[in-house]
Amino acid sequence: MVNACAGTDEADREPRKDPDQIVLEEALDFRPLHVEAADAQSSYRIVDDRGREVLLRGANVNSLGDYFAADPQLDPVVALEESDFDEMAANGFNVVRLIVSWSRLQPTSAMAGTGELDEAYVKRIKAAIAAAADRGIATVVDLHQDAWGKFIASTPDLVCPEGKEPAIGWDGAPDWATILTAAPAPSDTCRVKGARELSSAVQAAFSAFYNNTEGLRDGVASMWGALASALGGERGLVGYDLFNEPNMTLPAAAQEEAYTKFVVDSIAAIRAAESTAKHHPSLIFVEPVVLYPLPGTLPTPATITQLRDSGLVFAPHNYAETIGPKILTIEQTMAFVRQGADQLHAALWIGEHGVWDTGADSLEKATRFALSLDNEFAGSAWWQWRQACGDPHSVGVFGGEPGDQVHLNTVSCPDGATAPTEEFLAIARRAFPRYAPGTITELRSDPSSGDFSLAAQRAPRGTLLVVWVPKGDLGYVSPPQTEGLREVRLIGVDGGWIFTAIVDATSYSVELARG
Repeated sequence: MVNACAGTDEADREPRKDPDQIVLEEALDFRPLHVEAADAQSSYRIVDDRGREVLLRGANVNSLGDYFAADPQLDPVVALEESDFDEMAANGFNVVRLIVSWSRLQPTSAMAGTGELDEAYVKRIKAAIAAAADRGIATVVDLHQDAWGKFIASTPDLVCPEGKEPAIGWDGAPDWATILTAAPAPSDTCRVKGARELSSAVQAAFSAFYNNTEGLRDGVASMWGALASALGGERGLVGYDLFNEPNMTLPAAAQEEAYTKFVVDSIAAIRAAESTAKHHPSLIFVEPVVLYPLPGTLPTPATITQLRDSGLVFAPHNYAETIGPKILTIEQTMAFVRQGADQLHAALWIGEHGVWDTGADSLEKATRFALSLDNEFAGSAWWQWRQACGDPHSVGVFGGEPGDQVHLNTVSCPDGATAPTEEFLAIARRAFPRYAPGTITELRSDPSSGDFSLAAQRAPRGTLLVVWVPKGDLGYVSPPQTEGLREVRLIGVDGGWIFTAIVDATSYSVELARG
């Protein structure tokens, strides 16, 4: 007789996974995303392939940016380490807006229009995307520029007219794409004091782009196709931010027409690359021209909606009450940008926001922004994770001496010592739903009290709700107060918990309160 128990199957020798680990892997998995409205009366939102609303919340990361070094003794960026992503994950972040520079993607004019990209730079971008993905963090690749690029800079000894000053360079376009035919004099690099975009040279460079001088605008759209071809299919890559803070240099009608053409052509190039490679369509993040909501600053809604693209996200920045004169409040600005998203039939995502010190007034503004974001059921990326002492934002002018750079991490200058800015992180890491089945109807996550509430309708039964919950000194009341949910779990992870539950009704709710 053969002993039936004598044989051992290979699978039996493998260690069985803990049930919480199985759920956690599903909870942090990346799903294909698209944009839709729940009904004709609803705003658009980011949704996954399981009918779950998705909020992307995290930080801007500028370590791969190609910045002008106004002080050669100070590095303009801090190298990106894998530990950075560990720390972001421990603060609950599930997205980074990864800044990349055209000047590094196509440093030579021979690359223009060819689809050729700098392979070493693309490899660095892929490595950052992969490192983020390994921690459950998605990536939005942002083609970044400030004041057009690093190659518009005065000489430090240039004498400028009254009211102006020599301009340092910034970041963005390569040298060969910096066309200044309308501003040939050296003094045209002089800028209005404290206003980096307000020089004749910067204005000329932007106008050349919008007017497609030497095929410049077409070239950037073509480059987007090449980059989508190179990066498409990377795990954790969720989308592309087409152009950071486009300036307004043309009359309103011409500005709107030129910028709309760029957006449409860039989307077409990305979609063609994805179709060829059979990749799932990515999200496309479209920013307004920086003077939004003035005329000419929004891509023509009729043209954009005719694309019937199911991945459009409106990605303005909200620096109300923190940069420039106080014209609109944080809340008023949020209402305006929601209106813009609705006009474009796009989801809303705030690509940049922030405050610059930890004083009571600044923390009050950051808290109000957080609550305003919750009211719109929107995601965002804080500006920024960390800013180097040699960053142009830090140095400001030739000979400038940077003070400490206070962002989500505080960098002491000039020595570069870095420490988390706990006051900011306490707001940024508040509880939020990563995946919320159905349509969110209520969301409040109070950074001060730690109390959290979520409600949703039209939820597909049997789907997994996933909520990030930060750890606190006092912990949370257990069990959470829920309706319409079953198999509730609080799974411990670095920095907090992942709350999961199976939706058991078309409407559900959950409340968490500090103990």
